[in-house]
Amino acid sequence: MKRVVALLLIASVVLFAAVAPQSSLKNANELQRVKTTTNAVAKTTPVINSDVKTRDINLSNAPALAVDPSVVTIVYLEDFENGANGWTQFDGTAPDPLAEWHLDDFQTGDSLWWCGAYSVGGYLSNWNVALETPEIVLTAGDSTLSFQLNLHVESPGGEPEGYDAWDGANVQITNDGGATWTVLNPTGVPYNASSLYSFGYIFEMGPGQPGWAGAVSGEAEVDLGAYIGDTVKLRFVFCSDGGFDASDDGSMFGMEIDSIDVAGDATYNGSVTDGLTSVWAGPVASGAYWAIEDRVDSIPSPTHVLRNWVNGDTTYARNLEDYYVSPTITLPDEPATLIYCDFDFWADFQDEVGEFPATEYWRLEYSTDDGETWFGISEIEGENFVYSERIPQWYAFTTAYDASCNLTDFAGQDIKFRFYFRSDEDKPGGQGLMIDDFVVYTKPDLPIPQNVTATLNAGDVDVAWQDMNATYQLPKSWMGLEAVDYAYYMPGASGAFSSLPDTTGSSWAMSYSTDGKDITFTSLDYVFANNNPSNDSVQIVLWGIDTAGYHPLYISDVFVPDAVTSQQSIDISSEGVVWNGDFEVEVFWVSNSTYPLTFAGDGEGTIYVPGAGYYSVSYSVPFGASGYGEVTYSGLEYNLFRRVASQSVPVEIATGLTSNSYTDEDADNFVEYEYTVACATPSFTGNVSSGASVFVYPPDVEEAKHDDGTFEAVWALGMDTTVVVKITPTAYPATLEAVRFNALWAGDAYKIKIFKDDNGMPGDSWLMIEPPVTAIAGWNAFSVLNPLTVDNGNGVVLRDGESCWIGVKGATAAERAWLAADTSSFSGMAAMQVPGGGWASVAPFMMANPMIRGYFDTSIDTTSIEDFVPTEYVLNQNYPNPFNPVTTIHFELKESGMTKVDIFDVAGRHVRTLLNGTVDAGAYDLNFDASALSSGVYFYRLTSGSFTDIKKMSLLK
Repeated sequence: MKRVVALLLIASVVLFAAVAPQSSLKNANELQRVKTTTNAVAKTTPVINSDVKTRDINLSNAPALAVDPSVVTIVYLEDFENGANGWTQFDGTAPDPLAEWHLDDFQTGDSLWWCGAYSVGGYLSNWNVALETPEIVLTAGDSTLSFQLNLHVESPGGEPEGYDAWDGANVQITNDGGATWTVLNPTGVPYNASSLYSFGYIFEMGPGQPGWAGAVSGEAEVDLGAYIGDTVKLRFVFCSDGGFDASDDGSMFGMEIDSIDVAGDATYNGSVTDGLTSVWAGPVASGAYWAIEDRVDSIPSPTHVLRNWVNGDTTYARNLEDYYVSPTITLPDEPATLIYCDFDFWADFQDEVGEFPATEYWRLEYSTDDGETWFGISEIEGENFVYSERIPQWYAFTTAYDASCNLTDFAGQDIKFRFYFRSDEDKPGGQGLMIDDFVVYTKPDLPIPQNVTATLNAGDVDVAWQDMNATYQLPKSWMGLEAVDYAYYMPGASGAFSSLPDTTGSSWAMSYSTDGKDITFTSLDYVFANNNPSNDSVQIVLWGIDTAGYHPLYISDVFVPDAVTSQQSIDISSEGVVWNGDFEVEVFWVSNSTYPLTFAGDGEGTIYVPGAGYYSVSYSVPFGASGYGEVTYSGLEYNLFRRVASQSVPVEIATGLTSNSYTDEDADNFVEYEYTVACATPSFTGNVSSGASVFVYPPDVEEAKHDDGTFEAVWALGMDTTVVVKITPTAYPATLEAVRFNALWAGDAYKIKIFKDDNGMPGDSWLMIEPPVTAIAGWNAFSVLNPLTVDNGNGVVLRDGESCWIGVKGATAAERAWLAADTSSFSGMAAMQVPGGGWASVAPFMMANPMIRGYFDTSIDTTSIEDFVPTEYVLNQNYPNPFNPVTTIHFELKESGMTKVDIFDVAGRHVRTLLNGTVDAGAYDLNFDASALSSGVYFYRLTSGSFTDIKKMSLLK
């Protein structure tokens, strides 16, 4: 935002504002806040291209309409079915009706040409208006243009790079009927600015537009000798930007011109018009095209929508800056209540260029000061977005853009909204912007459950959380600071800046409100800047304000502020300061200030000057307070959600819970889950908690690991660098069912490989999980195919005393994969292989356990029945059957050979392989533990040589 100079003439104090360049993308809190006239509709362009970002739509969410009125309380609804009661529209490209030159005796008693408005005694924002002469034929002889000039506009200082003044004026000439205009170079009162921001940036003429700025007056002259013999027109052009104007400082009257003599060929004495005209010199107005349309297609609430389009055409107009403004809506102020807005929209436009800002875009704005200043609805969350994507159908705004539109901070206030649609000069395509069902609503302010835990217990997951039915102290902070890169030189300044002889007793103050709630204050907060070379001392006062006046709630000791640029606090928690209503935090300078001490942001602060009193200024100050208000919740229910770690959307698995715990018996094995909880009422679910993660595996499966679960370092793995961990089960035979590894970043690609152990180092490759995996952040889990097999290369089965090595490496040539490592207690069971080298311990590189884990099933065993050679192949019925969860499968082989036992579910899907390898002739009992499976009917199949048989079994849990 542009920071401007506030002149307190009575006190002779000058405040100077430093300004960041506006030629690059900036944070939302740097958006240019534009003041507008109160007796004309606000016409300010709300989005400056350098201040905003485009926001991507989330089309992975299913289309959803704005709200379900059965679960919220409607404060305001406009569905456009009966027009748009109280809504108005205007064209933002149209000139301000007050922006004109006219004959007046303003402040002089003598008639002259004045560019100003009586409503404020001067000029307003975003004017670009010219006083233009009729055509004049310049004859030989006199070649001098002379005129009386009197100008008072915003003083130069703190402009963005490429500019040296804000508002201003110049004189121009044309000799081609107005097709082109040339800026003239006057003498007598020469230009004092070489690049005016208002001309160059706001009205897009580019840097290098010279003119007068600040306060200048006198008789100016211009040599017109180069135009003798031409037919010319002259114009005096006044231009202002969207910031400081006469509504902020009434001494800035604008511009006055009198006694114009055009080389003796024409004179204008300012008493009659003499053919001079006031001409809007800005862009040509494009028109206002919002209309209520009757549609027969599928729309949110048939049969009418708000649409920006050209009536009688199929699309919208070019060069639009169209606004649609709501009536004033009073927001409720009720305890434990949240306030939101939402609407349905269809942005059906397609630009030929398509790159912001040379494209179509739109947004919703809000104002809490009756339209004087406007902000993007996204700025409530701290970002300044416009929306430029074409979408295929109707969406709810909050669904499409993951926006909350939370208005709760404005409870009890009057608020207005307006839709803004901007199109560029390209040929329009699409139906335009359509809006329906704009709604403001409330819902219960439910707490967010805390301390959520998820614990694996015998294959089930026990989820627990803090019971929120209690009384809580909810923290609250008030702070005027918004943008720390703008320094205000207050209360005094050294060097060339004006300052009071003694600023002792001067102060800055910021006003706040508890919004009707009892607040217990715990601290006074402040930010000071620079190095305080004169060791100025200050004192902070907390005032309570009511109808009886100001009451000192707390007065700090006198102290010398540190040279800090971050928030500092004075602890007053033991003082028992409680207040409900308006309050103010004021900082007094106890000693004379000779150097700037503070930062400031947007808002309305107050300055006090001894002997002159208090004055309002259009800046907030970084002095505030913190505290808490108590709130009691009762009768809360809970809804529980479960999300697979590799997926983005959680699933609701339990609702209406009245206790603060739940056992999930339906979680699948070898899956990483995250559990979240939300407080609920019978009709509404609040915001979900932070998540608790757990990896689910059966009780008969053991976890083999060396890390402690917390990473302190990372391995940067390329395609040729493999890190492995030696894993040894505690019982045999052991089947490797699953592996896990912990990735630092989402999106990195890994290859997972399992090696046989060869005398304490990785040997032959046993199994590779294909294809390479794209990791999520945190733990990644993968099942091992064909989990129980003999050593034939199709799986991993460890026999007595055997170990295996589980390893990962990067899978992308140009990038590295970042594997988490635990350095708290090195096991020595880790090795690495680097390009061109063999295996070696990781110890020389980093004493760390790579966070890789294995999961072994030791419950399945094949037992040979001795002294029995079958004469035929036999597959018996398992026993017991039905079973839970262990059963025995008896089979007989009359010949040695490759033998395989597979399990299938009732749909024919392969579930597990119990045996796969060469087996000698004989009779065998195969024990099968189905703890990892769900209840149901399963089939088991024996294949040996040319023999195949299938039996059915039932698992009942």
